Amino acid sequence: MLSRWLRRDESSTVAAIVQELTTMENHAIILEQAVVQVSERETRLKQIVAKVPGLLFQMRQGSTGLIQFNFLSEGCENLLGIPPEALYANARQLFAQIVDEDRESWSTQLRQSAEKLEVLSWEGRIRIDTWKDTKWISLRATPEDDGDNGIQWTGLMTNISTSKFHELSLRQSRAELADLYVYLNHEQEEEHAHIRQTLHDDLGGNLSALKMMLTHLWETAPDLNEFLTQKPYIEKLISRSLRSVQQIATEIRPGILDAGIVAALDWLATDQENQTGIHFELRCNADEIRLDPSLATNLFRIAQAACANIREYAQASAAEIHLYDGCSELLMEIIDNGKGYAASAQPNTPLNYRLREIRERVALSGGSFAIASRPGKGTLISLRVPLPERPLIDS
Repeated sequence: MLSRWLRRDESSTVAAIVQELTTMENHAIILEQAVVQVSERETRLKQIVAKVPGLLFQMRQGSTGLIQFNFLSEGCENLLGIPPEALYANARQLFAQIVDEDRESWSTQLRQSAEKLEVLSWEGRIRIDTWKDTKWISLRATPEDDGDNGIQWTGLMTNISTSKFHELSLRQSRAELADLYVYLNHEQEEEHAHIRQTLHDDLGGNLSALKMMLTHLWETAPDLNEFLTQKPYIEKLISRSLRSVQQIATEIRPGILDAGIVAALDWLATDQENQTGIHFELRCNADEIRLDPSLATNLFRIAQAACANIREYAQASAAEIHLYDGCSELLMEIIDNGKGYAASAQPNTPLNYRLREIRERVALSGGSFAIASRPGKGTLISLRVPLPERPLIDS
């Protein structure tokens, strides 16, 4: 009886042991599968990191302000010229490579990112002495407050030297084009002044002298019947030629500009009203505004272009030119009550070309330009131009 009980107890114990071994074996299989999965994920992650065009990094700034790198991907030495082991040991090697002109912006961006937990976004140059090369680096990183351990950033550094070179070249080209435009505009105005002077002094003078000589001939030789028959026609022709010369000279460069911008705009408003029948009015907060001659000419050309658009497109019955001297800046507005327009609807017309001309002229004067227009609601062109300090006008 006792022996049978012992045999049954041994049997149950063996079964329990077998069951436990089976469970442990299953756990081992599961653990082995998990290890394989983790290894595969690590392999895939390494492959992804290796293919990232740049340097993935993780850095930490402690309470002392010291920065340390926790992680650097394989692109470290190719991008920065420093082995990752060297940066792990001393992160200051990287920041010592930042060129002097860009260090302040780096410090500012880093401080603001740490204080506000905002994305760290910085572009700057590093000097790699061993390669005798300077690179433009873009650094983007997301901060995380890690409590007593400080602030930790995870992000990416990339080489943007090529795109930055193209950007700087484009910027330089634009600056050169702007300088060229200023030069050509100055030369054009000088040529206009010369042509106007030639028309007024030479051709106009010659026509006047011719008219006087013909008058003298008519008075001294009255018996020339056929000559006298042509007298009215010749006088009319000469008078018309004189008016044409005066009109051409005025269109090239109105002599009234020599009297100042206020007088010139007043003349322009009157001339436009006489030509079109549109009521033009000038409103100004000063009888005289002293400006550099080139700026005055530029503003006059802007007003001319705006008036040409009013004359040809606006179908307006009234228009106003406002000029306000604010001491440090000049405000000019050209307003009409015409049909208005949507500029995007007429991209290749004189209307839009003149607006582009106005925008370019304002930009060259260092000012700002705005236009408000809606179909049926008229148009407002507004521009602000900074003014240098000017001597006070004697009272």
